[in-house]
Amino acid sequence: MLLIIPGNPNLKTIRNVIYFANNNYDRKITHVFFIDTKQSLYDRENKPLECRRNSIVRQYIPKARIESSLHEKGELHVEIPKILSEKLKLFDEENIIVDLTNGNKYISNILYASASLSKISKLFFIFVDPSKQEENPENLNTTDYSIEVVSALENLESIGKYTFFEITYYKDASEQLVYNFNDIGFRSSFLNNMLNLQIRDAVRKYFSESYSDCISGLGQIVEEISIELTNIIRNKAKGEIKAKNPKTFHDSIKWLRENFCEPLRAKRNKSLLSYEEELKPLQNVDKIIDTIRVYRNISVHGGYDVLREKDDAKLILNMTIYLLNTLKNTGVFK
Repeated sequence: MLLIIPGNPNLKTIRNVIYFANNNYDRKITHVFFIDTKQSLYDRENKPLECRRNSIVRQYIPKARIESSLHEKGELHVEIPKILSEKLKLFDEENIIVDLTNGNKYISNILYASASLSKISKLFFIFVDPSKQEENPENLNTTDYSIEVVSALENLESIGKYTFFEITYYKDASEQLVYNFNDIGFRSSFLNNMLNLQIRDAVRKYFSESYSDCISGLGQIVEEISIELTNIIRNKAKGEIKAKNPKTFHDSIKWLRENFCEPLRAKRNKSLLSYEEELKPLQNVDKIIDTIRVYRNISVHGGYDVLREKDDAKLILNMTIYLLNTLKNTGVFK
C-alpha cells in the first residue's frame, strides 16, 4: 500500500500519521510518498528535515520505500492531480491512502478534491488531544486521539457544497471547545455531563445534513449556558445587580439584556465598574443568544424552509463557536 502525505515542518504530526496510518491499515504500507514545498523541508531554524523525517518512517515502517517531490505552492493545483495519476498507474485505488492531517488548508483542499475525483477512497486525518501533542503516538491512550475517515466527494458539484476545509475547521473548532471546557465545574448537570458529547454530536449532525437536529442541539447548549451565565454575572457584580436569577431561556435573555448588556452598551467606556470592564467583550451576548434561541425554536417547532436549513445551521454553528470561545477567553467560566 502507498501512503501519500503532504509535507509538514512539524515532525510530530508526521510521526503521528506514520504510526497511526500503519496500524490502522494493518501494517500493509510499503511505500510512503511526500508532497513537499520549500516550506515543508526546513524547520524554524532553517535546518533541513528530510533525513529526520525519513528516520521516523524507518522507525515505524522499516522496509518502506520513501519518495518525495518538490513543488512551488502555486503549482500544486496542477501537480497534485498529476502525482495521483502517476501513482494510480502503479497502485490500485484501494491500495492508496491519502493523509489530510498534514499540509495547510490550501494543499489539503486540492489533495482532497483530486483524490476524490480519482476515486481514491482511503482518506483520513488524525486529531490528537492538544494536551498530548508532545507525546509519542505509541504512548497515547485511545481517548487521546481519533482517526477520522473522510468520505470522498462524488462529483464537482459536491466539492462546492462540502469541502475538506469545512470539515477540518469545524472538527478542530469543536474539539478545541471540548478541551477548553473540559475542566469547568458548571452548576448545570447537563453541561457537566453532556456538553462534550453535545458539541461533537452537533458537528456530526451538520455534516450528515441533519440540520434541524444540529441547530436544536446547539440551542440546548446555549440555553443552559445562558441561564448559568446570569448567576455568574450577578455574583461578579457584588450587589450592583438586584434582579433575581432567571429560570427559563427566554427570561435569561431578558435578564442579560436589561441588567448587563444594555447598561454596558450605554456606558461603553465611561466609568465602567470593575466587573463591567472585565466582562466588556460580552456586551452583545444577549443578541447572540437570542438569535440562537429564535433559530432553535424554528428547528424544534417546524415551519422550516428546507432550502435554507444548511445556511441556517452553519450560521448557528458559527455563532455558538464564537459565543463559547468569547466566554472562555473572558474567564467568566473558570
